[in-house]
Parts: sequence; structure tokens; C-alpha cells
Amino acid sequence: MVFLDVSISNAAPRVGFNKDRPLLAINPRQQWLQLMEKRRPIYESLATITVSTDNKKPDQVADEIIEAIEQRVG
Repeated sequence: MVFLDVSISNAAPRVGFNKDRPLLAINPRQQWLQLMEKRRPIYESLATITVSTDNKKPDQVADEIIEAIEQRVG
């Protein structure tokens, strides 16, 4: 399982923090931080690979995932 990690500064433009996201309806940045504080330990405990997506294009993230899987497989 791969955990795609992202900072709030990179998540904000992706997520938009708008009214279309009910969990982020009130004080979106604070809500996101609280959700990640609760969820991060679960994500990290389940992940066998963690990849930061900050400032990366999707193809760069995909390449990192492929490389990490290849390293694990041998």
C-alpha cells in the first residue's frame, strides 16, 4: 500500500478547500490539519511505501512509486 503524503501548502490548491467538501466546510485549513493529525498515523501504519507528492507532477510521483516497488521486490 502506498501513502501519498502531501503538505497543507500543496494540498490547498489541489483540494480547493471549498464548500463542495463537507468535512472542510468550516475553517477548511484547520479542519484539514485536524483530519490529517487523526488519519496520518493510520495511513503510515498501513503503508509499505510513502511518497511525498509535494511540488511533483503525477508522472514524477508514479515513477517514484514504481522505483520503490521495484526496490522492494528485488
